[in-house]
Amino acid sequence: YERFAIWSVMTDIATGKEFCFANTHIDNKNLDADAATDYYLMKTQVGNMVNHIQARSSSTDSSNNVLRPIIIVGDFNANPGKSPITTMTGRQYSDTYTEAVKKEYPSELAGPYARATMHDSGTPNWAAYDYIFARGGSFTVPLHKICHPKYNNVELSDHMAVIVDMQYTFTE
Repeated sequence: YERFAIWSVMTDIATGKEFCFANTHIDNKNLDADAATDYYLMKTQVGNMVNHIQARSSSTDSSNNVLRPIIIVGDFNANPGKSPITTMTGRQYSDTYTEAVKKEYPSELAGPYARATMHDSGTPNWAAYDYIFARGGSFTVPLHKICHPKYNNVELSDHMAVIVDMQYTFTE
């Protein structure tokens, strides 16, 4: 049950600055078997992914080897406060939901279920497994939205879509 991250170095068209973008799906095969073991394995997967991406995201156009900004999105299969998520925030990655809540519209997104991204047969189960993390540079999040996608009244996934508008300022 191997998991991986797909990543790429991209260039912002307006500024010509490079950043790294990655998408991942962290393991979820045994979440009910032994929570302590599973979260340890998930934390290890997240740590390995971050190490791998950061090792390959050093800027090639700078003599001082500066780390490019990094955006990591995906299904982390863990609620806020669990080790896969605290591993990301402990590595100085900002959760865009948290940034939106504290900077832009605290009353609109606040509440215990506001960030739920999972549902069971059309009913929310209040799990928040899907995240967008960013590190490096400076950014604001004027829009963070969780949508329930359907096509012809059919659920497209057991996950809800996370939509973010990030306004990014690259540092030199």
